[in-house]
Amino acid sequence: MSGRGVVVRLPSQPGGHIGIAANKDQLEVEFGDGGVHVWSRESEAFFLLHERFPESLAHGIIGRPIETVVDHPIFRGRNYRIRQCGVADFEGGTGTTTIRIWTDRLPLLMPFSPLISELAARAGVRRRRRRG
Repeated sequence: MSGRGVVVRLPSQPGGHIGIAANKDQLEVEFGDGGVHVWSRESEAFFLLHERFPESLAHGIIGRPIETVVDHPIFRGRNYRIRQCGVADFEGGTGTTTIRIWTDRLPLLMPFSPLISELAARAGVRRRRRRG
């Protein structure tokens, strides 16, 4: 993760962790279970699988929805497209596959945001509006 955040290790699962960090105007997430490592950056997500896909499969999945390759509830019905897939070999016959997908940027509504605005107004502080 880029930026500062929090990572929680899962003692019941070796290699398991979940993390969250604030980066500019968004939250980034990261999680893994020892066999897969997933992280987000802006409008993309990345998967590092500790298994090497055959070259033909790695090239053949580019442009396809991730839900047709990875069966997980978080991807169903979202139409996230695979942007890139790369494989790497390591000594001893092991390898990895990295999949990069486009994702949506979803607004995160904070329940205390109206309270902050109200307190700032009472204190005479004017919030700056973002350009963009």
